[in-house]
Parts: sequence; C-alpha cells; structure tokens
Amino acid sequence: MARLALYFFLLAAGVLTTFLPPRGPIGEDSGELSPRRAAEHLALIAAASRPAGSAHNTRVREHIVSAVRALELEPEVQAVTRGGVPVKNVLARLSGRDGGPVILFAVHYDSRPETPGAGDDGAAVAAMLEVLRVLRSSPQLSRDVLFLFSDAEELGLLGAEAFVEEHPAASEVALVFNFDAIGNAGPPVLFETGPANAWAVAEFARACAHPVGSSLGKAVYDRMPNDTDFSPFRDRGLAGLNFALCCGSTVYHQPSDTLERLSRASLVHIGANALEIARHFGELELPGSTHGDAVFFTLLGYVFVHYSTAFSLPIALLAGLGCVALVGYRIRREGWRARELALAAGKLALVVAAAGLAVGYGVSALGALAHAIVELAGASREAGGNALSGTLAYLALACGTGWFLAASAGKTERGRRQVCAVALLVTCALCVPIASSAPGASHVLVLPTLGGLLSMLALESAVPDKKTRPWPALARTLGALPLLLLCIPSLHLVFMIASRARVEANLGLALVLAMLWTPLLVDIGSAGRTAPRGRMLALLVPILLLGLAGGVARAMGS
Repeated sequence: MARLALYFFLLAAGVLTTFLPPRGPIGEDSGELSPRRAAEHLALIAAASRPAGSAHNTRVREHIVSAVRALELEPEVQAVTRGGVPVKNVLARLSGRDGGPVILFAVHYDSRPETPGAGDDGAAVAAMLEVLRVLRSSPQLSRDVLFLFSDAEELGLLGAEAFVEEHPAASEVALVFNFDAIGNAGPPVLFETGPANAWAVAEFARACAHPVGSSLGKAVYDRMPNDTDFSPFRDRGLAGLNFALCCGSTVYHQPSDTLERLSRASLVHIGANALEIARHFGELELPGSTHGDAVFFTLLGYVFVHYSTAFSLPIALLAGLGCVALVGYRIRREGWRARELALAAGKLALVVAAAGLAVGYGVSALGALAHAIVELAGASREAGGNALSGTLAYLALACGTGWFLAASAGKTERGRRQVCAVALLVTCALCVPIASSAPGASHVLVLPTLGGLLSMLALESAVPDKKTRPWPALARTLGALPLLLLCIPSLHLVFMIASRARVEANLGLALVLAMLWTPLLVDIGSAGRTAPRGRMLALLVPILLLGLAGGVARAMGS
C-alpha cells in the first residue's frame, strides 16, 4: 500500500514539475526583462482578433514598428502579395560586432478571425519586443540578431514563406528560433528541430536555466501534416529550434484565448528563454555544418537530458539481450515449459486488452461526463478536453485494472514472473525497430523497458527470507521510476498536443502503454490484493474525481 502511494507521488512529481513554468515575480519588473512592459504590449495585441488584412492587424503592426523605432532602430516592413493576400512582415535587426551568419527569432503577429490569440501567438510577440529592448540596451553581441514578426501565418505560413523566398536577408540566416503556441500556459516546449540537431540541442541546454523539451514531440510532429513558421526554414535545411506553449490547449483557436486566461509565468518564461538563447548563441562561432541528431527530454522540470541518437539502438539491443538472458535463465532454472509460457501470453493478452479497453474508453467517457456536467449547469462548452484529467484518468484506471486483474497474472510468484517475462520480451521486440526508425522517440519505450527488467530482477529476489524482503520492494520502485517520471509525463505531453483525441486514439495508446507497464500493473495488483479494499478506493477515487474536476473546469472556461 505504501509503495502504491509512492507511485502516485512520483507520477505527480513527474507530470507537474515537467510542465509547470518556473515561478518568479510576475507583474513587476524582474531583473532586465520587464513582465509589466510585456503585458502592456500583449494587452494591445490581444485586444481583438487580428487576421491578416484586418484593421486590428494593422494596429498591431504599427505598434510593433513604433516599439522598434522607440529603441532607435529602423524597422523594415516587407510588403508582398502571396496568393492574392497582402502580407506585411516586420523585421528588426541588431548588428553584431563581427557580423557573419545571422541568428533569427521568428514569431507571427496575426491570429485566426475567431480568437484574440493571446497565446497564439500574441505572448511570443510581446516577449520578443521585450527581449529586443533588453538586447538593445546590453553590450553588443558577436552575431547579428534578426527579429521576424511575420504576417498571415494562419493563412498558410504566407509571411514566413515570403521572407524565405523573397527577402535578401534570408540567405544570411544560419540559425532559426521560432516561438508559437497551441495553448496559453506552461513552459515553451522544444518540440521540433531542424536537421542534424545535436549541436543546437546541446547548446540550448547550456544556454537556458529552465530548458524544457522532448524529442518524442519531434518524432511525432515529423509524421504529422501540421506546420508552423519554422517549416519553411526547416525545409530549406537550416538548423534551428521550434518552441510552443502546449498547456491549456483547449483555448487554441478559440474565443477564450484571451489575455485574462494567459499564464503570466509562461509569458515570462518565453522571454527568459529567448533572451538566454540570444546571448548564448549570439557569442558562439556558428558551425558551417552540423551532424547527428539528439534524444532529449526533461525530468522533474529541472534536468534536461540529451544524448546522441547513435546510442539509441545499442541501448535497445542491451535491453533486448538482458531480457532474453533473464528469461532464458528462468526457463533453465525453474523449468518453465512452453505450455506455461503460452498460458502466460494469454494472461498477458487479457491484462493488456482489459487495461486498454478500460483506460481508452474510460478517458473518453471521463471527457464526455465532464462536458455533460457543464451542459447540465448551463455553462458554455468549448471543444477539446483537459490534459491533466486525461493523464489522471489513465493512471487511476490503469491502477484499478491492475488491482482487479492481478489474479489473471498468476496467484504465485512463478506465474507473475512468467507474465512479466512475456511482456518484457514483447516490448524488447518493439524497442529495436523503434530505435532504428524513430530514435528520437525510443527513450519512451527503451528506458521504461530497462526499468521493467529491473522489476523482474526484483521478482527473482522475492524469497521468503525476511532479511531480503526490502530489496524486491526497492528494486520494483526503482524499476518504476523511468515509467512514472518519463513515460507518463510524455503521455501528458501527447494529451496536451492532441487534446481532441478520439476514442480510437485513446484506445490504441492505452493498449501500447498497458503492454509497457504490465510489470507495474502486476505489482500494483499484487499490492491491491493484500491491501484493504477501502484504502485502495481511497487512493483511486480522488484521482478520478480530480481528473473529472479538471475536465469540468476546462470545459467551463474557468
């Protein structure tokens, strides 16, 4: 029971600390960056919707031009027509001491007609104006820094394409940093990169005090049809990093994306990261060419882990060899028979299918119930769901499934070992092809699999001798760490990016994860069988209710 409570604590720590921006003084000037000035810019920008060609779009553009001129810089307005649409980009350049390759910061100042776009992309525009002010009053950097406030992004990246294809300065750009949003809260998450990203990712980790990102996002995004202003630069082969606010995605392209609902901490975090990036990369000798990609992710909000994708396949092979060796050892030592392993495979299929169905449909049902409550209350309903409610539902329903289905995994240690062994063999079989085809996403599967291997080793140590009992419990907890601190926060990121996921998507995701966390489910289920039912429900029910409350709060727009 205590171990189960510890699992919940580790999960909450992994999710909440990863996707909450660092706390700092909000509303008053702090250091060089001024949240007050940034908020004043944003108040004008997000006063109304600003689609390309609209009156408020013109007011925002004039405000940007005036803000740049107030810094004794001369802005340039690139006026072109793309596909019959008048496009007007604003550019501001800070000259460096040594000239050479240019570093570009890109944001877009237009919005969809139905939204004031405080998050998308007003916050980034306001933050860049403040970063530009600070850099202007600071010692000159070595490299030229160019700020692109693009127009007509929402109409198909027209402003960014016009700059890349028609502006002479585009040929000078060597490195691009784009800031966008699909939400209104959380940190700016690094979710996409240019080609050969290992160098840029490593320097980003050195530059920022609070770097947040996931190469899982890049692996998924590369296979999606979505685009941002980063796409024309990426397609041209330029190095760079693409960031976005991902939390609060229910406001994306909605009337509720207002200044009042925007996280001020997120506004500060955008500016802080951009300023640190500018100062760090602005003093670097930019390489003429870069090689290699990186696996990267954030742990507990403070530890940014990155390593070359060249290690992905060896780590996957190591996990596979370890699992095969362990299973082979058990077969020889305990005399596991083919019939027993086939039975274990059947039990595993039952656990995975039941967990997948319960969690996949349960998450969708939770969202539907939240919206039903909102409608009964007569409140306005927004499209989408709540990322935290989805993640909490996954957790509670998975734990509940493990509790009720523990018997199907085997009433003896021998039976549980066999089920876990088959699960590890299946996940290991998946590790190698994923590490080969999508190395940036491999850590989400490979590292928890190594944790599962450790958990199974703990089961090997489960002997009646009381003196050795603490070791299996400790090893199981350590084995669960990669899953709870890495895989589940990655799931939370998926919910933030795809908050409108259908039942089928939830079901498919749940089936894969149920296979991955089978050793943890079996462990939770085993603990559940020995724990009083009331205490188990006392842990599971509040999580479900919290998830439901989160969904209701989001749906009501609070």
